[in-house]
Amino acid sequence: MIRYTVRDIMTHRVITVRPKDTLLDAHKLLQRHGIARVVVVDEEYRPIGIMTRKDIIEFLMGDISGRALDDIEVEEVMKSNPVCVRESYSIPEAARLMLKKGISSLPIIDSNGKLIGIVTKTDMCRFYTNLRGLNKVRDYMSSPVITVRPYDSVFKAALLMMNMNISRLVVAVGREIRGVLTLSDLMLVVPLLKGPKEMPRRVLRALLTRGVCCVADIMTSDPITVHETEDLATAARLMILHRISGLPVLNEENLLSGILTKTDITRAVADIKLK
Repeated sequence: MIRYTVRDIMTHRVITVRPKDTLLDAHKLLQRHGIARVVVVDEEYRPIGIMTRKDIIEFLMGDISGRALDDIEVEEVMKSNPVCVRESYSIPEAARLMLKKGISSLPIIDSNGKLIGIVTKTDMCRFYTNLRGLNKVRDYMSSPVITVRPYDSVFKAALLMMNMNISRLVVAVGREIRGVLTLSDLMLVVPLLKGPKEMPRRVLRALLTRGVCCVADIMTSDPITVHETEDLATAARLMILHRISGLPVLNEENLLSGILTKTDITRAVADIKLK
């Protein structure tokens, strides 16, 4: 049988930055390319760090220096010493490594340690679309679901994501879904989370926590959902087709019963036996 390796699914064109580039440069790249991370490389094109949307938001929420985005260098925010693998690494092994290390991507390097590609949970999800019939959504969905209400503040939602180490929240009233809030949505208000230099941070926090900018203002309404009895490969295909990283899961009464994310799909990939 074919031995599936990360070479078969990796993305060859990697968006990179340098350590001395600014946070504004990186933010623009993330927005322009619709991606969740950039790889930080040195002069020899060797990966020395990774910076994600979540890293940016977490840094800005804790930074009290008053600096603007173009005054902050990437090396202050990035996660150094990224876990890297060679292109001969098997796909299930790569999935297990991601889960073990709590990471969402693996830079792929050659024998000289230079960056030649990247494998992400999106790639794992795309791979799983070809494995129809192995599992149902309910086998891998996460439950109970962490939710927020439509009129909770954006700042509260961002804090919840950071504290719970998640990248999306289902917006609900009871078990009825109203929308989904993701890190991509929060990136749209990064300047607000940072605040202008002249605005004291305590004032900005007060404005946000009082609902000046609430979840309903930036959430995705009427999100795509999936039923818990659906084939897991079909759910993976929905994520790839619509370029989303999570699906609220409904029970037979069409009420919220769980959430399925690319991390859950990655768990399914880690469990399969391929040679």
